[in-house]
Amino acid sequence: MFRAKVKLAAGVTAAVMVMGAAAGVSIRGLLAEEKAPRPPQHDAAQPPTVIRTEHPRLWITPARLAVMREKMKQNSEDWQIVKNIADRAPEKGKGFFDCYSYLVATCLCYQVYKDVDPEQAKKYAAKAYNLMAYAVEKPDPDLTGPYKEEKGSPVDGVLDNDGNAAGYAARGTMLTIPIAYDWLYDYLSPEQRKNIAHKLSVWCDWLNKFATTGKGSIDNFSVSYFVGEAYTAIVTSGEDPDAQRHMENAWKTYVNITRKAIIEGSLRGGAFTGGRGYGAHTTSVLMDLFAAWKGATDYDPLTDHSYPRDHVRYMTYSTLPSLSQIYTDGDAETNGIIEPIYDWNTVLVGSALFANEPLGQHAQWWLNHVKTTRRDPPDWHRMLWRNPGPPERPPDDLPGMYAAEGSGMVFTRSSWKSDATFVSFHCGAKPLSDHPHPDQGHFTLFKNGWLIPETASYEQGHGTDRHNTLLVGPVPYAGDKTITGQCPLYEEPAKFLGAEDTRDYSYMHGDAAGPYNWTHILTPKRLELFDRQIVFLKPDYVVVCDRVIAVKPEFGKTSVLCFGKEPQTEGDLVTGLPLEGTGKVYVHLLLPKAEAREITKNVITPKSRWLSDSTMNSHWTLHISPKDAAKKDLFLYTFQACAGAEEKAAEAKLFEAEGAVGAMIGDRAAVFPTGGEFKGGAEYALESSTAASHLVCGLKPDAKYKVSVNGQALDEFAASKSGVVSFKVGLKGTLRVVLEQN
Repeated sequence: MFRAKVKLAAGVTAAVMVMGAAAGVSIRGLLAEEKAPRPPQHDAAQPPTVIRTEHPRLWITPARLAVMREKMKQNSEDWQIVKNIADRAPEKGKGFFDCYSYLVATCLCYQVYKDVDPEQAKKYAAKAYNLMAYAVEKPDPDLTGPYKEEKGSPVDGVLDNDGNAAGYAARGTMLTIPIAYDWLYDYLSPEQRKNIAHKLSVWCDWLNKFATTGKGSIDNFSVSYFVGEAYTAIVTSGEDPDAQRHMENAWKTYVNITRKAIIEGSLRGGAFTGGRGYGAHTTSVLMDLFAAWKGATDYDPLTDHSYPRDHVRYMTYSTLPSLSQIYTDGDAETNGIIEPIYDWNTVLVGSALFANEPLGQHAQWWLNHVKTTRRDPPDWHRMLWRNPGPPERPPDDLPGMYAAEGSGMVFTRSSWKSDATFVSFHCGAKPLSDHPHPDQGHFTLFKNGWLIPETASYEQGHGTDRHNTLLVGPVPYAGDKTITGQCPLYEEPAKFLGAEDTRDYSYMHGDAAGPYNWTHILTPKRLELFDRQIVFLKPDYVVVCDRVIAVKPEFGKTSVLCFGKEPQTEGDLVTGLPLEGTGKVYVHLLLPKAEAREITKNVITPKSRWLSDSTMNSHWTLHISPKDAAKKDLFLYTFQACAGAEEKAAEAKLFEAEGAVGAMIGDRAAVFPTGGEFKGGAEYALESSTAASHLVCGLKPDAKYKVSVNGQALDEFAASKSGVVSFKVGLKGTLRVVLEQN
């Protein structure tokens, strides 16, 4: 290793101070008094046994009913919402959307009025029955098959949608009619109860045999199949001889798909089941199921796995510092706006399940302080789950980072204040669901507005070119077509390689090469490696280093950066402004160098299934590509998040050495290996006009290193578990830094 001494410039102090990295903290958002996730605690071969014999069995207890009746007496907002839904419900249901939108709220009004105002209770009970009569009074569907999709069939509007999409309508009927059976139980006649229980049983069998929409995944259709069957088993247990069979069927699906993803797949760490717009609904359904199982059976999901806890934390961390938006991954037509329906529902259930723990108190703070928009109609969860006056706990005591290891979603921030800098990173397993985007390797930056956003919303952002990641190609596939982005049905997942958080920095690392390779149609594969390391130098600097190796040099690489308004470029400096907010971002493009790169601007015209184009603003992207074809390329950028437009850009400089590359921005330096990892140590030189903090990545995890600056030996300390060493040097001028492994 080269260790020549460098003569110091006149006036440069010889004092050198080294400060070891602050102790890393939990990347799962755990407080010191909370326990880390445990291995599964339930025997997967043993389905739940219903232990609650009285009705209602789903969620409503005497204590919860007393709280709801007090809300009714006080004419609270929660009561007004649910009563308004029930009062606006049609007198007779015509399809599954009437169940989806009105049935449960109408049944809840019956429960609240029962024993208080019997006449009002009967009115709502009768209306509830009429909402589902279109379904429960139809003939039984044919279970012998084959299923013919046609209008007017016994499952049209009940289990399929308008004579097609088998299973589509189950998310209306199977998630609501079992609840209605349970909550209206003492109102229904024995004959009505028998008929509804029979219909539910037959529908479960039909779905298991014929449903195709989303089968085998964890999307907003297929989850309703097994959740509806679990509800059916709970509410008809002891009365329908098929109830236990249905519980076993539901349990088998849950264990083999959903629980497996929770324990070892994409749901490990609490992420949404798919794209946020639909994943929020699906996750809400799962949280309801967990609460139902815990309250009515001998199975307690809260001790079996950590998903309910993790998801509540995930919601806290994915909420932007402004408290007005949630980070949006996948399809979401509202661009991250917090809605009072599904976004609220998962946290509502969590606040009730964990009310006596810090987790529940943080959830209560979230419910009390996030800014929502009113979407019509809100649903019944607030009335059922929200308790008045429980203690709230601000998140100030939480660590700054949360990493959902399964999905590879990482959120980190400089503080819990409203003007904090927020960074996200996505690199992990693909959800077993619909509506995700091909966005592995994608990152975002927020401070007083989206500075480096994604440009995606529903049916707008299905392309990799709408995210801050990489394009490769064009490469031919499927005849005369070409592809540059990630494959929508890729075989190889991206790899989440680690994250860590300290007082001074956050570090995120992943390899997103897998999603670019789809061997069914791409021969050869496109990428061997897409190694992305992100360093967040708190409070406002971010450095991104990409090491990309293509299978062939001619597979060109294009780095994508998204902006709200049109970015302004001047040499290496790019200046960007958000569509909304007072923030500003400065980006320095350090690699590829100016003479070796090409830059193009692109305006993205939004498209959405639900919103008119006139209500959506255009975004911009910057494409950065090396001029010359090469198998291996390096991309290195710095980002400066500014609170206001008047803030000036800090100086950013590139420094290179054999096997190393780095960026100096302001008084912070970040160093990365060009070959994957530093072997035996690292060495680099830079010019520093001030005392500066150095962060060296790519070292051997937990290994001990001796550090010297300009030949002066300093203390020995260990790299972190992610292979990062942080230290502060008080010298100015030309510095040669050597890290040597013991």
